[in-house]
Amino acid sequence: MEEKNRYSLKKVFLILGIILVINLVFNSFTFYSWANRLPFGMSREIFVSVFKPLNDFTTSLKLTVPGTSFVAAYRSVFGIKSDAGFGGGDYDVSKLDSLKKAADSLKKAQEEIVYSKEKPLKILLIGDSMMGPGFGYMMVTQLGADSAVYAKRFFKHSTGLSRPDYFDWFKQADALFAEDSYDVVIVMMGTNDAQGFEAEGQVHKFGSDSWIRIYGTRASDFMKLLTVKSKKVYWVGMPPMREPGFDGRMKTLSKIVETQASQYERVHFLSLLDVLGVNGTYQPFLNYRGKLQSMRENDGIHFTNAGGGLVADTVYSLIKTDFKFRAAAQAVQSKDADSLKAK
Repeated sequence: MEEKNRYSLKKVFLILGIILVINLVFNSFTFYSWANRLPFGMSREIFVSVFKPLNDFTTSLKLTVPGTSFVAAYRSVFGIKSDAGFGGGDYDVSKLDSLKKAADSLKKAQEEIVYSKEKPLKILLIGDSMMGPGFGYMMVTQLGADSAVYAKRFFKHSTGLSRPDYFDWFKQADALFAEDSYDVVIVMMGTNDAQGFEAEGQVHKFGSDSWIRIYGTRASDFMKLLTVKSKKVYWVGMPPMREPGFDGRMKTLSKIVETQASQYERVHFLSLLDVLGVNGTYQPFLNYRGKLQSMRENDGIHFTNAGGGLVADTVYSLIKTDFKFRAAAQAVQSKDADSLKAK
């Protein structure tokens, strides 16, 4: 005799519905947080308008306490710290002006330092996913092979300067420098920044005059923060992208950042338009270390190890030119904050 299905389709949907309701009630903060991270537009407005009152209601009844308590306990048991960039609130950039003049004088007095194994050049690498596999991995590997250099890397996916309401790089940079001091900062971010954001009491559409002005100010302020904290900043621009529309947006971003970098003596903007492209156009294959190799991942955005290595070679050459080193010896001395295996 053929056994009948234990659960009808109706029961399956009922069970799924119950699970969804339980999640919405006891985990509403996660849904609300997700809605807030969406790019500004109609979809975000709809989801925020749905999940905000739900979260306010369930929070007022303390229904979210079990979920938040579990997450806190889990983090505590496994020693997982929340990144400072997720702290919320506005960063006070006005304090940077009073520090910059003193920092400039101090950096000038330190220009004659000769770095060595005993006194390594300390380098911090920060950015979005572009500082992850590919460039970030190859850069920290190359720096780690030089005993006169100490390198640490911190990168966070889906972040940038557009949405400090989601992740604030100013606060994260402060936290990283509170843990240790660095002579050099290498920055690569921007792939998530071609979106509208809320500032000055209104939403600014990507590419509008007000958007360009505000984003430019943020980039400038971030450079100011990094030059206060370090001696030199290398800001790596976006490479040519495969998709024409995205490529245009990334070129707009890079131009804004390059313009701001020109105002700072100790910020070097590195354009990748001709490092990973030909006349600024996307090139999937280029010669690297004697043979033709794939430069980009399948998404047409991120780097392969070969593509990342080509960029890393360029940055490393700049560092070796800008700073004085005693005879180089080869030994690994790197600390990767988010270690990733080579692909």
